[in-house]
Parts: sequence; structure tokens; C-alpha cells
Amino acid sequence: MNLKSSYKDYTYQIDIKTHLKNKNIKYAFYFLDGQNAFSDKFATYHKSLKAKKVLNKLGKPYIAIAIYSPNDIARFSMYTPFILKDYNNDLTFYEAFKKDFSNIIIPTCEKGLKITKRFLISSSLACLTAITISEHFKAIALFSNAFFLDYESINNLIKPNETFNFIACGGHEFSDDKYNSNDYLESSQWYYYLLKKHHISAKLYIDLLGEHDEISWRKYLTLFIKHIKNNY
Repeated sequence: MNLKSSYKDYTYQIDIKTHLKNKNIKYAFYFLDGQNAFSDKFATYHKSLKAKKVLNKLGKPYIAIAIYSPNDIARFSMYTPFILKDYNNDLTFYEAFKKDFSNIIIPTCEKGLKITKRFLISSSLACLTAITISEHFKAIALFSNAFFLDYESINNLIKPNETFNFIACGGHEFSDDKYNSNDYLESSQWYYYLLKKHHISAKLYIDLLGEHDEISWRKYLTLFIKHIKNNY
């Protein structure tokens, strides 16, 4: 599916998968960086989350929506709610995506369904967007968040809410040849305790052998789905 964005001439590419098709689908799962969700063929680094296989463990009817991100520097503009001095990102793209998520993407993808339990899966940079659209979801998954890019801005984004945050991180993370495990570990722990300070429900999982890739995030996704199965 392709949906026209309100940002310039950009078009969202979206993959949709379902399981146990019937009229009683209540669960919806949204994936940012959706090209990495289902197929190794389309994944940025040729390893996907194999999300359909993992989601099937829920054992209930669901719809899964994977929203692709740009494969160039525009990804920083689409996902970042503040200016990054090293990337000169365009905040109007982020604002458009946030608005389109509510007004275009959710209504179109859930048309004809009565979704009562909605969840979001994000990783790395996309976690910045995830926390700003969390009001749409029962729970959000934040894998290897990049909140260290601007702790002050992230802190200012936090508002009391009832969305559960599943935070997961690895002990051997490296990305873009300049961010390392200390950055991601510190960021994940910092965010967990920040949420606790604001009395926001959260869980922190650290995999000491985990890396900054979809293979590790596949493990975290499995744990997230297990949590959902047991609690929702």
C-alpha cells in the first residue's frame, strides 16, 4: 500500500500482514522502519525481525502494519522531533509524519476493523518518534533507543500517560561508526528511571550479548509479544 504524505511529494510505503483472518481482529501492531519487519529481502541490512512469525505466537487475530522509512538522510527528518546539529534535519517532515500517523495512516490501515488494543514497535532513531505518538497505543517497544542524541529534549517530551514502555538494549551495540554500547546502555537505563520518576509504567530488559541489529531486536520483540499475551 502507498499513502500520500502531507510532506512535500513523499509517499509512505506500507506493508500489511494479518493472521487468523476474521471479523474479530482487535489487536493492531505498528512497526516503524517497517522495511525491517517482515522480509530479509527488503530489510536495510538484509536481516529482518521476522515479525509475522513472532506475532503469530500471540495466538490471536491481529493486523500488523509496517511503515517504511526513507533509506537516506531524510530518515533523520522523519523521525526526529528536535534539531540535530550534525544532520540539519527538517522538522516539518517529522511534524507531517506525526500528523499523518493520526489522520491518515491509522484510519486507512484500520478501516473496517474495531481495534481495541494497539501497539507500536520501534528501534534506534525511530524511538524518538515513538514516544511522541504513544497516546495511540496500549504499549510501545523501544529497542536500542537513541535518546542520548539530546537528553534534555527527550526529558521535555515526557508527560504523564498510561502507555506501557518496554525498553530493551544490548551490551554490544555499535552504530554509524560513532555510537557504542555505553551510549545505548546509558540511554536505556536513563529513560527507564526517568519514566519511573514520572510514574509511567515501564520494563527494562538488557541483553549483555545483544547487538545493534534486527537479530537482537527479534529476541526483544518475542519478549514484548509475550508480555502482551500475558497482560492484554
